[in-house]
Amino acid sequence: MDTLDDAEIVDRFLHSQDKAYRVPEVIALIEAVEMKVVEFVPPLLYNPQLYLVDHMLANMISELPRFDGHALAELACGALSRHSFFAVKADNATTHTIALNHPQAIPHLLLSDGPSLANEIAKTGTIEVTAGSMTFKFLLDLIPLLNAALRLIDGKRSLREIHQTAVTQSAQEVSWDTFLNDFSRISRASSLLTLLFW
Repeated sequence: MDTLDDAEIVDRFLHSQDKAYRVPEVIALIEAVEMKVVEFVPPLLYNPQLYLVDHMLANMISELPRFDGHALAELACGALSRHSFFAVKADNATTHTIALNHPQAIPHLLLSDGPSLANEIAKTGTIEVTAGSMTFKFLLDLIPLLNAALRLIDGKRSLREIHQTAVTQSAQEVSWDTFLNDFSRISRASSLLTLLFW
């Protein structure tokens, strides 16, 4: 927290009207107003597997209901100073499962644009994001097709359009299934870090 000034420390941690909420309390609060939490973000921070080194315990934890796992991750992490999440009305059919491989899915980048992110990955070979006091890095081999695809993400093109254009630009004959398999390396890391939306 050495990056925070005194006013921010007081406002965030010592405010006289502040009430801290743990994961179960957030869910209860949202449900009390006839809404439901879709997902806490970034999802990676709420994955208990991130904090466990015992494989037997990790296997046991994997069987917990999703939000119970989130609550355990919060306790194990000990560094979540605030919660961010997406919520919808209680009768909304939205779930936390998003069709990342649907041809008509339209990817959106939150904190960057496609060309800028592609340039950064090309320089470092990683996707890097700082969340609170933690920094996460994902190694990525930005092959020509992925480089072309990433640069095409503009919040308007569908995944199918990105595939077709990337194939043309990279001058490679790559099937849809192969493209999805390669692109999943970007989408999985970016979604866990809340960089990419659909």
